[in-house]
Amino acid sequence: MLKVTDMKDVGVGIADKTIGLLIEVTGTVTGSERLKEAGRDRQEAGTEKLRAVEEEVKATRRRAAAKIDESRQRAHQPVNKRSAGPSLSEQDSLLEAATEKVKGAAKKGFATVTGNEQMKEEAEAQQDKAAEQAQAATHEARSELHERKAEQAYRTSERERRSS
Repeated sequence: MLKVTDMKDVGVGIADKTIGLLIEVTGTVTGSERLKEAGRDRQEAGTEKLRAVEEEVKATRRRAAAKIDESRQRAHQPVNKRSAGPSLSEQDSLLEAATEKVKGAAKKGFATVTGNEQMKEEAEAQQDKAAEQAQAATHEARSELHERKAEQAYRTSERERRSS
């Protein structure tokens, strides 16, 4: 689901692509290679901004799926033995996701040996949650990379446009 800031970023991305195209056309008409290049860079900035939003939306979806898996995990835990572990918002890194996956695997192994089906279900939910958290962290990192690329392309475009 798109957040308000994501919708703003989509608008900025589309605007950058449109402005970039206009600058490129102006460069083509006037014969200015610098303007054409500035327009292409501005379009690239818009493209990267849109890619960043796409990755952020994917991360949001993964975090929601992880939250559902966390609820599934808690449903299989006895009420008096539920952990007060860190919330999902604090576990949005690959390291924490890997730790959760290992804990889930150990729990699943123990549950298999002891024949505890409830604990086995809990462990599977914990592993599913960890997988979603890892994907969310990956998408978040990709989003940040696209944001940096967009900013760099925008700065390059502005330098080229000003120097023409």
